[in-house]
Amino acid sequence: MPDTNSQRLGQYGTVPLDFFILEKWDFSLPVTKDLQQWERLTKEYLALTALQRFPYHQPAWARADMSRSELEANLPSNGEIDRALRPFQTRSERLISAQPPGQTEPLWLRTCYDPSLAYAYEDMFSDCYVGDSSGIPAKCVMDEVGLYDWPGPDGWQNILTRIPGLCDVVQGSVEEDYEFEDEEYQHEGEEENEALGLASFKSRVLIYVLDEEALRQKLVKMMWLDIHGNCVWRSKIKPDEVRDFGGGLKDGKTLADSIERLEDFDGAKGEVCCGMGRSAELPAVPRTYGVPGMRLK
Repeated sequence: MPDTNSQRLGQYGTVPLDFFILEKWDFSLPVTKDLQQWERLTKEYLALTALQRFPYHQPAWARADMSRSELEANLPSNGEIDRALRPFQTRSERLISAQPPGQTEPLWLRTCYDPSLAYAYEDMFSDCYVGDSSGIPAKCVMDEVGLYDWPGPDGWQNILTRIPGLCDVVQGSVEEDYEFEDEEYQHEGEEENEALGLASFKSRVLIYVLDEEALRQKLVKMMWLDIHGNCVWRSKIKPDEVRDFGGGLKDGKTLADSIERLEDFDGAKGEVCCGMGRSAELPAVPRTYGVPGMRLK
């Protein structure tokens, strides 16, 4: 079978995070400590600046240009893969790590699977054109009760333990340090819009969150993240606005531009995410990382 880029995409040992995990992994520890290692290392990776991640991106790019025989000779051993990589991510999650969608293709994350809210979810799913090429592509849909059933308003943050590469979004020249300090942001205009402007300046990733509150309100939550997984802005959107909103993102509209276009209602314009960053301890991650029924998207 001929080798293709699509076959290589997400292959073990080709994603930047893989190089970091395998470099830092302590194989001398008992297997019972593996999940703790994974959780600790994913937090450490997210804490790196873009420049600090650059050494892990370089070998990933190099392997993308290798012949099939060269690549196979340079991949991790099956033992390394089976212990440090395979148990903690699905194929779909690895594909996102390999090609982070950023803000142009927001992630759809369902964290509430309450049977009494199933019909509400189905309606929102349909109204948002989820799985449709004109709406939210199937590759960006994270909807699996065995993986993402995370109760509470902050449960969505667990996705960053499963897919830290989601925030591996680099813009412009790779040599630049995308670590923006607040004072570097030059704002012009209304002072009341300064917080939104700064959040827009820092945001790199958008997640649509369908938690219990979102399903009860029938409003999609939007979490805008920086490269470290910090939530810099949160807002809400009506399901029937999601497709047009996403079209604006594909056309290059920023957070600030996009928010201004939303229909005005309580919570639509959003607010800065005080206390919702990764600096706080994350909710406990479920101890089962199996992938029952997971389909390749």
